[in-house]
Amino acid sequence: MAEQKKRQKPLEQVKLVHKLGFLVCFIVFASAAGGAAILYANEKVTRETATLEQSAAFQEDYSMLLNTVNQVGLLHFQLVTSGYNEDRIERADLLLGEAGEMFTELNREVSDHQEMRNYFSLFEEAINNYAGISDSINLCRR
Repeated sequence: MAEQKKRQKPLEQVKLVHKLGFLVCFIVFASAAGGAAILYANEKVTRETATLEQSAAFQEDYSMLLNTVNQVGLLHFQLVTSGYNEDRIERADLLLGEAGEMFTELNREVSDHQEMRNYFSLFEEAINNYAGISDSINLCRR
């Protein structure tokens, strides 16, 4: 009987070593899988952050363009309502040139997006109309 107990102890120790080895392998595998999941999520967040930053930069540029075009319209309105003013004419021409440059840059960015391209063609029409008004004002000025 004592001999049987001696034989069982090494057998129990071997089973315990196998269980510990399996547990260590499982922990290593779980850690590797968790690390891979974290790495994938981090890459996805990085890509989405870059996209968000591009969208924010585009929105800022678009807002500046819209503001510039609105200022040109306001200056033209002021010229119509209050009469000739050399400073307003020069300011409107300057802003119109800036708006044209901003439009060209933004239009390159939206060339791949059909919906935005359609909208920007209307924007281009507004800028061209303001340019026509400025040309008329400049012709009258001479």
